[in-house]
This record gives sequence, structure tokens and C-alpha cells, in this order.
Amino acid sequence: MEESRLKLLGLTVLVVEASAVDVDFIKSMLKFCFACSVNIVLANTLADAQDLLKTEKIDVVLLDFNLSDSYGLDTIQSIRAKTKAPIVVLANDNDESLALETLKAGAQDYLLKESLNSRRLSRSINYVLERHNAYIIERKRLHLLEQREDFIATLTHDLKNPLIGSNRIIELIVKGDIRISQEEQASLLLQVRDSNNGLLSMIQSLHEVYQYEKDMQVLHLERIDLVVLSIKTLKEVIKLLTKIVRR
Repeated sequence: MEESRLKLLGLTVLVVEASAVDVDFIKSMLKFCFACSVNIVLANTLADAQDLLKTEKIDVVLLDFNLSDSYGLDTIQSIRAKTKAPIVVLANDNDESLALETLKAGAQDYLLKESLNSRRLSRSINYVLERHNAYIIERKRLHLLEQREDFIATLTHDLKNPLIGSNRIIELIVKGDIRISQEEQASLLLQVRDSNNGLLSMIQSLHEVYQYEKDMQVLHLERIDLVVLSIKTLKEVIKLLTKIVRR
């Protein structure tokens, strides 16, 4: 059953309700559905709810549509600005167009108080949590895809530029366009070799990442001083560019 499944979650529900009678009714339904596993936090004004959202970790918000300091869609938007938790609106008006507007404003469900019972409430909470979790998973997946695209773009740049520089040095040496001694040529070629070794290391790291993502290899972490690594890389680039410019 939905109720027994939700008992395992240990939910914290923020009930934002102006009517004391409705508060007691909602609390009794929540306790009936989830027994002692639900933590009920109460607020009877929008201001109180906003203050609670700053300090409490809320899983679901049950929101009265009409509060003393807020009304209608503004209430939803004000709560949504303070939390990403699913919002279930508790309303008195059986207005389908209004229900759609509340969903557009950021609520996840719209329930009529006059027809509310424990089964409907528990089902609504279950559904909005499932949709919310699916939304979070999808957002994470899209974020990972964006990170992958950024990584590929950066990798392409980091692979291409050193190769262009290496090819340029080799072409100049082969064509004899620069007058340098054999020792200097050997030094430049050694720098090209070191640059290519760096590229091979980068490709090897990429291969290891691929193996890790495919559960083909255990990831071993080690500490790297990025400042030292950056300074070393910059010195090598400056040294190489200086020699090219002088020729």
C-alpha cells in the first residue's frame, strides 16, 4: 500500500493553514497515514512559513490557498521562491481553470478540502514525491550531459593546440627556415616529445575515466598540487614560445 511505503520515508510536512479546525483535520489524517514517522511543522501565515523554510528541511508543503497575509497564486509563488519541495495546494474552490493556474505557478497538486480524506492525501503526497524525485534525477542527468560536453570541448582544445605547435616546430626544422644548431634542434625536439608525452598521459587518463564509468577499473585517487602543476606547465610553454620567437 502507498501508506506503508511512505512510513519508511520519515517525512517532514509543512502545513501552512490559517484555519485551526482544518489544521487539526489535516494533522489527524497525516498521523493516520504515517503514524509516528511523519514530522508535522505548522504555520498559519505566509511569513511564518517562509521563516520555517529557512531553518527546517521540508519534504512536502501542504498549502492553504488563502492566508491572512497572502492570497491565491501569489501564495504559491512566494513559497516556491523559498523551497524546491513539492507543494500540494488545499483549496475551497472547485475551479478547474484555477487548479491549472496553480500548477503553472509551481504547485504539484490541487486538492479540495471538502472532499479531502486520508487516502487522497497520502496518494497525493506519494505522487508528488515520486514526480519530484524523477525531476531531480532528470536534472542530474542533464547536468552530467552538460559537464560531459564541456569536458569534450576542453579536451579537444587541450589536445589540438599542443599538436599544432609541435607540427609547426617540426615543419620549420625540416624546411630549414630557422638557423639553429643541432643541439638547439635536439632541445626543441625533446620539448616536442615531452609535449606529446603529456598528450598521451591525457589520453590515458581519459581511457581510465571511460573504464571507471563502465565499472571496468577501480579508481585510485591521489593528491595533486594544482598550483605547482600550473606553474610547471606555464614555464614549459613560455620556454618553448621564447625559443620560437627568437628564431
